Amino acid sequence: VDDDGNGKVDDVRGWDFANGDNDPMDGYGHGTHVAGIVASNDSLYSGVAPAASILNAKVFSSTTGLASDIDIMSAIDWCINQSANVLTLSLGASTENTDGSDALSQYADLAVDQGKILTIAAGNSGPNASTINCPGCAHKIISVGATYKQSYSGSVSWSSGCTDVSPAQDQVTCFSSRGPTADTRTLPYIVAPGALITSAKNTGGFVDKGGTSMSTPIVAGLAALMLQARNMTPEEAKALLMNTAIDL
Repeated sequence: VDDDGNGKVDDVRGWDFANGDNDPMDGYGHGTHVAGIVASNDSLYSGVAPAASILNAKVFSSTTGLASDIDIMSAIDWCINQSANVLTLSLGASTENTDGSDALSQYADLAVDQGKILTIAAGNSGPNASTINCPGCAHKIISVGATYKQSYSGSVSWSSGCTDVSPAQDQVTCFSSRGPTADTRTLPYIVAPGALITSAKNTGGFVDKGGTSMSTPIVAGLAALMLQARNMTPEEAKALLMNTAIDL
């Protein structure tokens, strides 16, 4: 992915659904960072699955910074048609209706029915209960929360307004969204390191970022490694991830 060592994500096949063209340039750096976490082959900052191929489906407008449900759905369709094995979505919206009945969550579940593993960010709306974002509230996907990859001395404050005091390695971050959902499910299904993660920067080099957006591609990369080892259904992959995880 990072063939020339410049930190940027190279050699991707993609489509810009926000602008309707084949030039999905990353103006913010979020998508580049997420892609690097999955599949960077940089010698120092390697991704979880550096041999994986990346499909880049851009859905966020460079003007408004927002993405529409229809563009996200179209991107899911495109990835399925491109024979993607794992779809990872580091996006979401806060809503009181977190029972998975919203259109985008149902669409994500339909993608799982097509045999695709979907990892979706739980959201950065914690630490209060019932703060899971959608489509991370969908039933069949793998909703991912965030932990610290190492211990920190002193306080760590986040843009969401919460602060962790001397957080320990593997501690769930205060910003990571919590369940239960409106239909009383315990989410997220799994957590992974999301603070702070070093990955590719869209302007070159590398940068540290924190969020469930960072933990989600870690699980996506792990899913790719699992599929490399043997074929399995999305349900088997989800069960294997949850049943072998450490209960925090």
